[in-house]
Amino acid sequence: MTYLDDDIKSTAINLVVGILVGYVSFLLNRPLVSLFVAIIAFVAVSFVTKRTLKLKKERKWWLSGTFIFALSWLVSWTVLYNL
Repeated sequence: MTYLDDDIKSTAINLVVGILVGYVSFLLNRPLVSLFVAIIAFVAVSFVTKRTLKLKKERKWWLSGTFIFALSWLVSWTVLYNL
């Protein structure tokens, strides 16, 4: 049961940070800089999440976090860009 709780917490953290970085990317209004900021933010949030939740995951854990982060970042950036 704790495995499921840790996955839900890490997914929620990646989702919220992805939306925030999408907003920052919208404010920057420069695609390459925004991509660079998103990559740095993802690496930082991955390390912080892993240390905060005391997770000992393998490479598969990065894949799920990457997907949620990238999807929420891209969707929020695109929606804000098209307003």
